[in-house]
Amino acid sequence: MDITYNTKESTNNLNSMKNKVNLFRKELYKNDKKFLEETNKIIDINNLYNPPEGRFTIPYKGVEFECLYKKNTESNRLYVIFSGSRKAGNIQPTFKRWSYYKYMDGSMLNIDDPTCKLYKELVLGWYYGTKNECYLDYIIEIVQSFALQNGIKSNDIVFFASSGGGYAALYCASKIKHSTAAVINPQIRLTLYDYAKWFQKITNINLLEDDLFERNKLPELINQNKESRFIIIINIESDVDMVQLEELCKVLNESYNYGLTKLRDNILCWTYQAVSSMPHNAQEYPAMFMMIEHLINNFDKYNYLKNIYTLLSELWYDHYNLICQKNEVLNNLQKIELIKSCSIENEQYIMKTIQKHITNYIIPQSNSENNFKTFYNEFESFNLYEFVIDGINVLKGETEKISVIIYNSDISKIELKIDIPVVGGYRFLFRTKENIGNLKLNIYSGISGETKDISISCGIIILYKIQIL
Repeated sequence: MDITYNTKESTNNLNSMKNKVNLFRKELYKNDKKFLEETNKIIDINNLYNPPEGRFTIPYKGVEFECLYKKNTESNRLYVIFSGSRKAGNIQPTFKRWSYYKYMDGSMLNIDDPTCKLYKELVLGWYYGTKNECYLDYIIEIVQSFALQNGIKSNDIVFFASSGGGYAALYCASKIKHSTAAVINPQIRLTLYDYAKWFQKITNINLLEDDLFERNKLPELINQNKESRFIIIINIESDVDMVQLEELCKVLNESYNYGLTKLRDNILCWTYQAVSSMPHNAQEYPAMFMMIEHLINNFDKYNYLKNIYTLLSELWYDHYNLICQKNEVLNNLQKIELIKSCSIENEQYIMKTIQKHITNYIIPQSNSENNFKTFYNEFESFNLYEFVIDGINVLKGETEKISVIIYNSDISKIELKIDIPVVGGYRFLFRTKENIGNLKLNIYSGISGETKDISISCGIIILYKIQIL
C-alpha cells in the first residue's frame, strides 16, 4: 500500500500541515463496512473470474465456503485471510482482519471456517474438516482455481493469519509451491495446543493418528517444502506459542534469535516481545502489519533487514508496554469514590443543589437480564453528589433489591454498583475525581443480570450536587 501523503507546507503554516496529517490518519484507519453486508450470492468454482466485491459463498464438494472479497486493481497479488477462534455456536461467518484491505498491496480473499459450522460446539476448528474430508485441501483447490482464472501466479499468493488461522495458512502454503505464508502466533503441532483435547472430544478426531492428508504433520510439511516462503512471527512472552516455535525448530534442526532469524533460505522467524495479560492475543496492529508486508516484499534481503526488524521488535514491545501502562492506570484510577458514611458533619455548612428530581419513576417490564433506564448522565469532575431514592414498588415480577450503577461508557467499566433493598428509602454519597469520562447513572428494575420480566416504580428520586460552604 502506498501510504505517502503530500503534507508539504511553509513554515508559516504549521497548523495547516498538522490538520492535513490528522485528516490523513483519520482516512487511513477509516474502513468501508458496506461490503460486509450479507448477500445471497452463490459463485461456482468455475466462475471465479473477476468476482464481485463483498460477500459470497462458494459451494464445493458438498461444503459451503463463505467468502469476503475486496479487489485491488493496482496489484496482482492475492492475500488469502483465515480466522482463528470464535464464539461457540456463532452461525455468522468470521472474517478476521477484514479491515486490512486498506493496507494490503493486493486483493483480499477472506474465507470463513466451515468446520465450526459442522461442529457447532467448536471455538476453534483449524479449517480441519472431518476425519475423511480435508477442508484445507478444498480451500487450496478453490484458491488455485481463483488464481488461474484471474491470472495470478503462485508466487503472488500470500496466506495471512494468526493462531488457528495461522495453522491453516502454513498448511496451504506448504501444499501450494512458491506461495507465501505470513503468520502470527500460529499453532503448528496441534496436539501441543491446549484446545486440541476439546477439538478431539467434540469431533471424535484423533490428532495423534496418522492422517490421510498429513494435517497432523505440519512441521514435517514445512521442513519438506523448499519452494514456498514462510514467515513465522512469535511473541516470546506467550509460552503456548513459544512451544510451537520450539517444536518447529526441533524438526528443522535450527535455532532462533530475538528479532529476525533466517531458519532456512525459505523460512524466516521474527520474534517480538509484547507484555500483556493475554500474550497470545498481543499481536500485530495496522502499522506493524505494513512492516510484515514489507518483509514479504523483501524476503530475500535478510542481511539488510535483520537489524531493522530487531528495532521493530522493540517498537512492538513499546506499543504493548504503553497499553499495559494505560490499562494499569485505568484500573487503578478510581473515577468514583463512595463516601461510606451517609452523613455529613455540620450539615448546616453545606448547600444542596438539585440536579434532577423525579416522582413516580417507572422502569417497564422487559425480557432483558439487564433492564435499566439512565437517570442522569451530566456529571462533572471534582464534585460531591448525593443520591436519594424512596418508595420503591415492584409492579411485575419478583425482586428484593434493585441495582444502581454508575457506568463509564468511555472505557466500558462499572465505576460504582449499589444494590438497594426494595423496602425503605436509601441514599448514598459519592465524589467524582479527575477525567471522569462519560458517566451514566443507571437504575435497574432488579439486581443487574436478573431483571427479566421485572417492572418497578420509584416514588421519588433526587440527585443533589453538594457544596461545602
